[in-house]
Amino acid sequence: MILLAFIAAALINRESNRTVLVWGSYGELAPGDVIAQSDLVSIRVMLPENSRRYISVNADLIGTVVVRKLGAHELIPIESLTNAPYGIDTRETPIEVLKNDFSWMPLLYPFLFCSQLSKSLFLFLNPLYI
Repeated sequence: MILLAFIAAALINRESNRTVLVWGSYGELAPGDVIAQSDLVSIRVMLPENSRRYISVNADLIGTVVVRKLGAHELIPIESLTNAPYGIDTRETPIEVLKNDFSWMPLLYPFLFCSQLSKSLFLFLNPLYI
C-alpha cells in the first residue's frame, strides 16, 4: 500500500511539473547585437499556454541578430531575433540615376570650389560628375 502511494505521488508530481527549458539572455542585449554563446542562459520555466512564443534550448541561436532590447535573464521571444544581417531585411532594388538628374548642380559651382571641404561635398553630392 505504501509502495502504491509513492508510485502515485511520483506520477502526479511528474504530470504536474510541465516545465520546459527555453533560452534567456545572460545580460542586457541591444538591437543589432549578434548572439554569441556567452549571451545565452538556459532557463527552466513553466509556460502552459505561451511556450510556443519562446525559443527552446534545442534551437541554435548563435549568429542571430537581436531586433528589440532584451533585459538580463529575460526569456527570449521568437519575434525578438532575426537571421537577417544587421537585424533588417534588405532587398536589392535597381535605381537608374542619370547625369542630367543633377541639372541644379552647376548653380552651386561658385560656392563649392571655395575650399577643399566644399569640393569634397560637391563630389559627394554629385558622384556621377567625376
